[in-house]
Amino acid sequence: MSDSFKKFYLIKLRDIFKDIGIDILAYCIMSNHAHLLIRCQEIENLTSAMRRLNTTYALFYNGLQKRVGYVFRDRYRSEIIKEESHLLSCIVYIHNNPVKAGICKKPNEYQWSSYKEYIDSGDMINDNELILRGISSDIIQARIIFRGLHNRVYNENWIENKEDNPEYIEEAINDFVASTGEDIETIKNDNTRLYILINYLQGKTNISLRQIARILRINREKLRKIMSKTPSL
Repeated sequence: MSDSFKKFYLIKLRDIFKDIGIDILAYCIMSNHAHLLIRCQEIENLTSAMRRLNTTYALFYNGLQKRVGYVFRDRYRSEIIKEESHLLSCIVYIHNNPVKAGICKKPNEYQWSSYKEYIDSGDMINDNELILRGISSDIIQARIIFRGLHNRVYNENWIENKEDNPEYIEEAINDFVASTGEDIETIKNDNTRLYILINYLQGKTNISLRQIARILRINREKLRKIMSKTPSL
């Protein structure tokens, strides 16, 4: 899918979903597929919206390419997000798709995703502050944490022991705690907040999960279970 086709797809995605009443929370348009995170009251509305979007795009594509037939080989696949931590995981996964594919080194370098709409502004995402305020009541601080969530690279060796400046790590923890308006014990007892804190720390520093467990005085196995949910999305 060339840039002109991606642009057309995004315009129709925005217009059709707005017309049907579906909120777009995140997106990433790749060359041969797209990832969408949406909020929809009725599953029938999603079915209708995807049918209209795919048909409209197929007619446009076939017309320019002077061809006939199907453009999309398979029906779209969907999964319901039930937990807040999974919602954030899904957004990070979507925005890091071009990084994982080797197209760019950082999500902000890719033009055809919603990452920049969270960091700056745009007209595709219906309510980015809903997500950001779930991270921190301070939008500026929420955007800093949001960047940190995306900077963590997922691979088999991400738990390996790494050294970093202890004072900087302590400062990063204090900054995060201050931004939430909660105390550290409350964050430690809330898996979603703890998940965000760990991603934030690993985005800003070279700290390992082993070090985080030691500093926060939390069982490392508990942290591994919390973080292991992310790669599955």
